[in-house]
Amino acid sequence: SRGLGDVYKRQGKLYLTKRKANQAIKTFNLLYNVDKSNANYSYQKGIAYAMKKDVNGMVDSFLEAYEVDSTHIKSLYQLANSYVKLRDPDSTWLFLNKGLALDPYHINMNRLKVNQAYKEKKYDMTIKVLQKLDTLTPGDIYLVNMYGKTYYNMGKYEKAKECFNISRKMDRTDFKTMTYLGHIEMRLENYQSAMNNYMLATVIGTEKRDEEYYGMGHVNLKLNKPKQAIAMFEKACKENNANHKALYQLAKTSDDYYKEKKIAYKHYDLYVFQFDDMDADITAFVKSRMKEIKRDYFMRGEKLED
Repeated sequence: SRGLGDVYKRQGKLYLTKRKANQAIKTFNLLYNVDKSNANYSYQKGIAYAMKKDVNGMVDSFLEAYEVDSTHIKSLYQLANSYVKLRDPDSTWLFLNKGLALDPYHINMNRLKVNQAYKEKKYDMTIKVLQKLDTLTPGDIYLVNMYGKTYYNMGKYEKAKECFNISRKMDRTDFKTMTYLGHIEMRLENYQSAMNNYMLATVIGTEKRDEEYYGMGHVNLKLNKPKQAIAMFEKACKENNANHKALYQLAKTSDDYYKEKKIAYKHYDLYVFQFDDMDADITAFVKSRMKEIKRDYFMRGEKLED
């Protein structure tokens, strides 16, 4: 009866509120089997599967909802979002385009489109969607930052700088804004300004700041200060030992700066041990350089490794 159906619906929603996913799935399955014309039952089931981090159950449920009602906007959004996480761009665009055809001003769907277009380096499209979102949520810091990142990747550094300067005033705790300003000043060859921004980012930031120390290392190289560059590349490696570029630069700069090659050789050796298959060109250079150093020490009758 309809009254009993209403009781189950309330019960199912209550289970979702209390994050009792298994009970919610059972309840919405029961409701779906009684009335297969209601897409909401499958949608709610998908939300319950999401709580369990059951990707297959989640996607199947949202697809079930879409099959029941191809205009069910919540399911279209969840499907697009799910396929982003599954790294399936074709399916992502399929459901994004279907959803935006039904509701062109759906904020979350447009945000998803911005992120996907940016990820695929479709920067002109990214800007167009950002402009649409600007009319829906003006002054949103997410938009300001995405404009900044997109302009930066388009090589429009002055426009990017303008965006990140606005963002910095909106949120002074986000150290990555300063990092981008550092990158921009590097591109514009304003090295002292780049250094100041990177330095400020390391002061504000509390998470891994290897990108910032790495940037400071490059600034020092541009200013012909190799010893200071080495110190910054060392800090970058300490902050994040998975940063292969920082270790490579530490090795290469040590190699260029010190007449004694034992330190550089040790760094190169660690690079091959940790990052052998990370970048074919860098690995080829490192292995070739190690052979040269080894041969040089052998020819001089000196011991290279302790």
